[in-house]
Amino acid sequence: MLLKMVHHKIRLYYHIEYDNTTSKVRAIATGSAEVKSTDLLKECDEDEAKSIASKDMNTPLEDTILIEKTKNFFIFRGGEKIRILDKKGFIKVQRSKGMAKKCKAKEYREVVKDIYEKLTVYKDDSVLRPDFYICSGAKVMDFDSCTELNQNLMLMELIVQEVEENEDIVVVGVKNEI
Repeated sequence: MLLKMVHHKIRLYYHIEYDNTTSKVRAIATGSAEVKSTDLLKECDEDEAKSIASKDMNTPLEDTILIEKTKNFFIFRGGEKIRILDKKGFIKVQRSKGMAKKCKAKEYREVVKDIYEKLTVYKDDSVLRPDFYICSGAKVMDFDSCTELNQNLMLMELIVQEVEENEDIVVVGVKNEI
């Protein structure tokens, strides 16, 4: 079952899915209630990005650590929180308990497997697998809907095969908890 709604007055878009086989509901709301003026040509430097991440994570500036960086993205950690910011200073991902590793595109499989092993949580009779994001070029790709490592790797392969094998990408993994 799929439901899409649009609220025109404040430009909110709702996308709700229900999976009958797993009894899961996934709801996504996008849009904005106001338009803010910003200079889209301006790029922020590392210090500005760090300040934005620090405020968003509600952590002191000195406790906000740049863990990875590419020409298009900054990845910061503050306590257990992790943020991916683009070069314009927009926060692309807000999660907790994650790790990031920069690698060449041809090495991504080993990095994903390593992060998967480190962030998988085994509880009683269940396994909580990490969600993954790949920062490549100017895009952040979200791989949080796959449950198995092999599914993630197959989907990632479709994306990474379009990238030159010696290009730097960042693999971000985040822990899932009940």
